[in-house]
This record gives sequence, structure tokens and C-alpha cells, in this order.
Amino acid sequence: MIRIRASLIFLLLLPALTFVLAGCALFGKPDEPTADPLAATPVVLRGAHFNDPLKAVSYSGPVKLTAARNETVQFALQIERLPAFDATVLGADGKPAPVRLRIGPPRHGQTQASLPPDSLLAFQVLEMPFNINRAGFVRHTGLSAGQSRLPRALLPLKMIDGGIGLAQLRDAASPADVGKHAPADATQWIWVDLAIPFDATPGDYASTCEIVAGDRTLASLPVNLSVYDFVLPQKRNLVMSADISW
Repeated sequence: MIRIRASLIFLLLLPALTFVLAGCALFGKPDEPTADPLAATPVVLRGAHFNDPLKAVSYSGPVKLTAARNETVQFALQIERLPAFDATVLGADGKPAPVRLRIGPPRHGQTQASLPPDSLLAFQVLEMPFNINRAGFVRHTGLSAGQSRLPRALLPLKMIDGGIGLAQLRDAASPADVGKHAPADATQWIWVDLAIPFDATPGDYASTCEIVAGDRTLASLPVNLSVYDFVLPQKRNLVMSADISW
């Protein structure tokens, strides 16, 4: 009788024991956290200029601009360590989000009035093959002649509500190929045109350029703008021309 009861108890406990040893296979394995490619190599955002005839030169600190009313000024941004266009980047809520460049409209320091969003235009700066084996290049720069790729082409970027989806950046090696995206970790340059309205309030303005993924800020760079209290005319009435002797 005791043997029968022991065998019956064992048979009743066998399904539960099998369930435990299987590691709760009915519920599956827990989801592994999504790896964030920016955890080890964060994105870097800097200002840049093209005063060097051969390459872009980056600098740290804010972008500083001065302009008259009805004038268009430009500045450039350098983005480093950008992940691949199809990489999974997590936003502030932990969910995947596209990586964008967000440029805030400059805001006046006293009146808090902002320049209109359509005053901003953005372009990707692409390198193009150039033959610099010319006397004029050597004379102007003092550099040796040869073949080189120079950052000279501007490719318009679609901007929606002040945001630029960085997945639209093209591979500099094949700029004509729309389907070929910029490779991961390649340094990218963004050229920005800022048109000052003719009726803008003179004074100091401030803005911020940010690399974001959803509501998560990955990198930021301040922009300072000073608008002078005079207006450039719509029509040029003085045209000058002169010979330049070498």
C-alpha cells in the first residue's frame, strides 16, 4: 500500500518537475535588451569652416554669426561617429527612434521672438574630384599641384519642422546613388543657410543645433546670432568691376 502511494505521488509530481527542469519553456526566454550603438561611441557635433582650400576645419564652442537685416548668412556643422542609417538607436523612452539633426529657429534674447522656420535651409557637403594642377591654385594657396577631392558640392536636405533625418545622408564616394547611404562613423558636414528677414528685430539671438533620437539628445551645439540695425536693399544699385593684375 505504501509503495502504491509513493508511486502515485511521484506520477503526480512528474509534470511539475519536468516544467521546472525545462526552464519554463512554455513562456519562452526573456527578451534581451537592444544594444545601443552610441553607448560606447557617442556622437560628436562641432562647428566647421572651409577657409582651408583642401579640407573642412572643425572647432569647439558655439557658432557665432553676425548679419544685417535682409541678409543671408551661412554656417557649417561637423558630425562625427554617426551610426549606420539602419542602426537601432534608443530614444529617451527606451524605444528605437530615428536619428535627426534638429535646428531651432534663433530666438531674440529680449522679445523672445523667433525667426521663421523657413529661414533655414540645410545641405549635405560632398567632396568632389578636382584637378588642382593649375597655376592659379598654386599661386593663390602656395600648395603643391595634383589631384584631390575637395568639399565643394551642396546637396539639399529635406527639413521638416526644423528636423533633418540623417538617414538621407548619402555616401560621399557615390553621391549620385540615391540608395547608397553614408557609412557608419564617417564624418559628415552639414551646410546651413540662415536668411534674416528684412523686418527682423535687431539684437542678439540664440539657437541650438542638436542630434536627437526621439526625445533623447545625443549632442548639441549653441548658435549665437547678432542682427545689426540696418537693412540691405533688395536691389543692388552699385555694380563694381575692375581688372586684377597678377
